[in-house]
Amino acid sequence: ACGNEGGDATTAEMTPAQVMEKSQEVMAEVKSLHYDMDMSFGMSMQEQSMNVESNMSVDYILDPMAMKMDMHMTLGEMGDQDMTTYLVTEDGAAVMYIKDQTGVWTKTPVGDMSTLDQYNATASMDLYLSSTENFTENGTETINGKEAVRYDGVIAKDDMEEVLEASGMLDQLEQLNLGSSTAMISELGDLPVSVWIEKETYYPVRYDMDMTSVMDGLMKAVLESMGDQAEGLTMSVPEMTITITCSNINSATDFTIPDEAKN
Repeated sequence: ACGNEGGDATTAEMTPAQVMEKSQEVMAEVKSLHYDMDMSFGMSMQEQSMNVESNMSVDYILDPMAMKMDMHMTLGEMGDQDMTTYLVTEDGAAVMYIKDQTGVWTKTPVGDMSTLDQYNATASMDLYLSSTENFTENGTETINGKEAVRYDGVIAKDDMEEVLEASGMLDQLEQLNLGSSTAMISELGDLPVSVWIEKETYYPVRYDMDMTSVMDGLMKAVLESMGDQAEGLTMSVPEMTITITCSNINSATDFTIPDEAKN
């Protein structure tokens, strides 16, 4: 499932496109992993600004699907928020146990399984790697104690809609009835990305997206689509970056639901 088996060429002997193809192949066999997702988001409207920092620490098992997620958010003047989520299968159905900021547990059945797609790091990595164009090699760094080669590229606007849909952003825009999301996205530029591929295993162990320019353009497109309703309004996104770091691939920490969550 992993590793440089069969005497395959090293990353130094392969083109970036060949490395990405190999990386997708090994990720398709992954059964579990841990990942951390860090997001920085800044938004300004009129004379007010908001800055959000969030971290998700996730242990994810693909089959049967199970997940433990700890989320921490820093919301500026609104303070910090913490949430713990477990996803398990009970009697053939997916169930989430959620502990909120006050320490109260809630058990919720998952009706629409597609809502969980955004937490599937293996599927997300596959989408990001297949959507990114013009990868160029940009040195070697140490990630999780092992050497990984950095590749820089862009997600072209033709693939932007699918990437934004996978992140859940597209649904939120369409729910606001602000016009055609597809039309707005078609006016955006390319999305810069960087991915680090571990030399020994070809696993993608880190992925960075700088969505600042894209989201800033999207917000301006939203205002424009509102016409007279948005007269005098100003909105900008001075920062939006996402970093995903993967570890414990095929050896994610097992977990059980706390007794207090079930009571």
